[in-house]
Amino acid sequence: MKIIAVKLLNPTQGKVQNRKRFENIIKGLNFDMPYYFYKNYELTNNLELIKEKKDKLPFIDNYYNPIKKNDELSINVCAIVGKNGSGKSSLIELIIRIINNFASSIIGDLPVFNSAHPLHFVPDVFAEFYYEVDEIFYKIVQKGNGVYLYKSGKNDPLHHDIHNGYGWANYRSTSILKETELTHLFYTVVINYSHYSYNLYDFKPEWSSIDLMDAKLNISEIEKEKRKKEGKPEILDVERSWLTGIFHKNDGYQTPIVLNPYNLSSTKKGE
Repeated sequence: MKIIAVKLLNPTQGKVQNRKRFENIIKGLNFDMPYYFYKNYELTNNLELIKEKKDKLPFIDNYYNPIKKNDELSINVCAIVGKNGSGKSSLIELIIRIINNFASSIIGDLPVFNSAHPLHFVPDVFAEFYYEVDEIFYKIVQKGNGVYLYKSGKNDPLHHDIHNGYGWANYRSTSILKETELTHLFYTVVINYSHYSYNLYDFKPEWSSIDLMDAKLNISEIEKEKRKKEGKPEILDVERSWLTGIFHKNDGYQTPIVLNPYNLSSTKKGE
């Protein structure tokens, strides 16, 4: 598989529901400019979706000549390079949000098991995410509360595969999209190299509301009273952050992304 490109879309006027959340998502990135992970592809405006440009490749593409290859293992490596503040981390975070929202649209945002943390759909993401699996190109598009998946073969036209149109008042889902669509994705493990990355409080503008989480988690009155005696809020900060749903993996690995290691220090303000 290959992650080919991601593009931040400029929403039309009136489509952004929460300006602070939107600005936290787009920080350091440019609108309508594809960020390519490989130089030998370009995005097209027609139904071909992606066009290969192998003749313009400035270096050898090791995708079909990987570092190590046998009947069981194939490894491909690429890197994001840029100056400090150029948006490298923001680009990765944008991809994480897109995968999280795609999974939330399929699996739902209620706990899969009692010990699992629920996924949180992150509104106000406007972006396109391009990737390749088994020589088939895919594009995930999110426009606010709508999530779309497009698929095309190398010689096949692009077609509209699935659509999830959340309404703002009731965007919680249980099984809106078919779980088989996850087979068109890939499993992502994000290894965090910095102690300061993925702190829940850096993403506070994107937290779910207390009322929404109260309805979703259905916490008992006994538990709420216990938290009150301990000086904690009825809904913990860690329960409101969408990052928590992909830090904790007690869902039988159904969610196609996980963050490692868990940043425990980021929960200390309001456990």
